[in-house]
Amino acid sequence: NEINYSIAQFTIESGKKSKIHKITSSEIYYILEGRGNITIEGTTYLLEKDDSVFIQPNSEQFIKNTGKSNLKFLCIVEPAWKIENEEVLE
Repeated sequence: NEINYSIAQFTIESGKKSKIHKITSSEIYYILEGRGNITIEGTTYLLEKDDSVFIQPNSEQFIKNTGKSNLKFLCIVEPAWKIENEEVLE
């Protein structure tokens, strides 16, 4: 099809974090439930339900659940995510 983006839903348990990574696409994280900190290129931002953040391509990043319940969020990637475009840094 002609869609040039991908969307995925993720859940991170309390106290856990994603791996430090970067991808060649731009991303938007949209928080569905919970709260957490996202660190992009060394700067940390607080995110809560209904917040969103734009992540520039090739930005080193990770997100951590700082709440007591699950952190659920959507990740919208443009152009669409491909495994060969992601580099895990840890």
